[in-house]
Amino acid sequence: MCFPHDALYLHDLVALALSGPLDVTAIQQAYNMLLLRHDALRMRIVFVGRQPWQVFEAATESRFQFVDCSDSGEQESIIEDRIRATIQERYDRKINFEQDALFTATLYRLTTQRHVLTFWPHHIIWDGRSLAILFQEFWSLYARHLAGDMHATPTDFMQYSEYIQWQEKMHQSQRKELLAYWEQRLSDATSLRLPVTLDDSAASVEELKICRALNNELTAKLRNRAAQTRIMLSLYALAAYAIVVSRRFEKNDLVITTTFMGRESERQAQLIGYLSFPMFLRIKFDPVSTLTQSLRLVTKEYMSSLRHRDFGSTVLDNMELYSGMLFQWFPYNWGASTQQLNVLRHRIEPFAFRSRSPSAANLYLSVTVIENNDQLSIQINYRPDVLTSAVADQIAFDMEAVLSRFATDPDDVSISRCIPA
Repeated sequence: MCFPHDALYLHDLVALALSGPLDVTAIQQAYNMLLLRHDALRMRIVFVGRQPWQVFEAATESRFQFVDCSDSGEQESIIEDRIRATIQERYDRKINFEQDALFTATLYRLTTQRHVLTFWPHHIIWDGRSLAILFQEFWSLYARHLAGDMHATPTDFMQYSEYIQWQEKMHQSQRKELLAYWEQRLSDATSLRLPVTLDDSAASVEELKICRALNNELTAKLRNRAAQTRIMLSLYALAAYAIVVSRRFEKNDLVITTTFMGRESERQAQLIGYLSFPMFLRIKFDPVSTLTQSLRLVTKEYMSSLRHRDFGSTVLDNMELYSGMLFQWFPYNWGASTQQLNVLRHRIEPFAFRSRSPSAANLYLSVTVIENNDQLSIQINYRPDVLTSAVADQIAFDMEAVLSRFATDPDDVSISRCIPA
């Protein structure tokens, strides 16, 4: 288990504003069922000396809190500001791994028709995919309780603690083979150096964000192209990222870092926990290659890295090759959750608060492509002391340009023509 320097602040707060009638008891019961279903949500970190250990508690203690602010006599806007301040204060607070629960929930009532629901997971117990799973299961459980279906959740599912044991067994059985593969693959690789020197003030640098949404027509064309070629849509996005990084930073032989969401079997598919892991891809581009050829190269390298996955050990053991740049693919259908709530006579929207990204001191640039409903979005998070906003915006623009070419004429355009140096 690896703790970043800012781990005490890695809250993945989810704050939702809900409009419509709400059954508080059903909300709490749905939350308790989530704790029963997923032992990762009941995990604590215990230190023996300086060594951290994961401890999974029984689902006996309720960590749900209901705060009724409707009888304060204050205006709704004042109540809302007070709730936002309370959330912000907790969000900025350090966590005690051994004493604090790593997943809690609080429901605030403004009126009988307006509520704010917050989930408080720490990033050490779950990954990005877990959020989508939580939403899907939570609202499904809530609907069941509203309908009077109080039957217990089946117990023949996989728990996160079982996954950890499986992962360790897989890693140990293949350790020599994996070590040999990665030593050979990375033998003469060099990192992509960015002009940055970290110092003691790096932890205080907050990253900035740029979002670029692809239009529905382009997204549909890319999905059709992916279906025709039988290459995952995420690999089109990954190839676009790799091409842009190669061209903009003038390096044809590069090592890039991406994440794999795990969940490799049907039993793992709906598992909440930290199943994702980083892995290296070493890609050697030929500038005269077509986009299709480059896509195949990236796909081949991705599949090879996945076959030789070691759950992040290679990345941790070769940090000199890590450039501080990361690509992620995040499939999440927010609209499905919204539609699900509409059926339950609720309307959902994010509850705004001042968030930050505490990982900024470690990531100079992270690119996340989000698949949401009928639209893909490119999200660029970057450190302003490393990259300018113009460079970050250009990366997003270039990725859209490459993806547009992928959707239309990938066989006729070389990467050097698509993205001139």
